[in-house]
Amino acid sequence: MIRALTIATVCVCFAGTLAAQEIEFRAVGGWGWGTTSPALGVDDEGAVDLDNPYSGGVGGSAGFVLPMGGRTLFVGGRVVHHLGQEFEFQFPNAPTVMSDLTATFFAGEIGITWQSAPVMVRTSANVGAVRFSSDVTAGGQALALPDQTEFAVGPSLLVAVPLGRTSFVGLEGAYWSVADAPDAFVVYGTLGISLGRR
Repeated sequence: MIRALTIATVCVCFAGTLAAQEIEFRAVGGWGWGTTSPALGVDDEGAVDLDNPYSGGVGGSAGFVLPMGGRTLFVGGRVVHHLGQEFEFQFPNAPTVMSDLTATFFAGEIGITWQSAPVMVRTSANVGAVRFSSDVTAGGQALALPDQTEFAVGPSLLVAVPLGRTSFVGLEGAYWSVADAPDAFVVYGTLGISLGRR
């Protein structure tokens, strides 16, 4: 799935170079929450601890900004890695189990910038996949668990303030509907730069 998505993104990007008004790069960092938890543990005080694979995330996006009447169309892709959270739990007469679950989003993005100043507002549709990776140890021994890749799709909203003519800073919120895994709501701070015709 990720290979097919990569090929499709490359094809779209190649076509976009023919009509691109600008090339945009963005760095993002933030936090996410799952609608439910795929893992359940017990902390040192005996309380239930839910492992959130969508916690602290860092990544970026790149794409082309194309003219579309009085607005612009953004076509690109993004990769964001969420660091997850480590927890441990122990059942009676069983070794201690430690788990570290992370999630990485790979997606294509198509968005419409409704206004560029004084505040930039862009809504986008994102289609791609999320790869879950687990590091699990039981009694000090590592367990070999395969990565799990699931289809993911969802909308996002970017609100940003221009910093001069070529850069901007803002906030982005996104909701991901993930197949066979918890959905995710994420909020990122973002810093962007645009290169090309103005």
